[in-house]
Amino acid sequence: MEEKIIGPRTSHEEFFKQKIDLRRPEFEGISEAVECGDIAKADKIFADAMRKNPQAEKLAEVWRNEVAACSDRLKDITVQRAKDAMEYKVIS
Repeated sequence: MEEKIIGPRTSHEEFFKQKIDLRRPEFEGISEAVECGDIAKADKIFADAMRKNPQAEKLAEVWRNEVAACSDRLKDITVQRAKDAMEYKVIS
């Protein structure tokens, strides 16, 4: 029987170091925060940058389409994580 994976498959550190371009000026400070283990600060910098990004709504639409293809439980988890990120809550 195949094990179902629910929740994030990428750690915060992996996300920040491998999935986004930390050379972009709007992400200044994320690398240092991750190196110091301050994931809450890295999350806040990232969330602030996304809120200011005019493409954020377009990106959110892509995520909505991907979530639509997920199971109900995974949808709920994904939507809650996105809401938490937009409200500056620490995501783990």
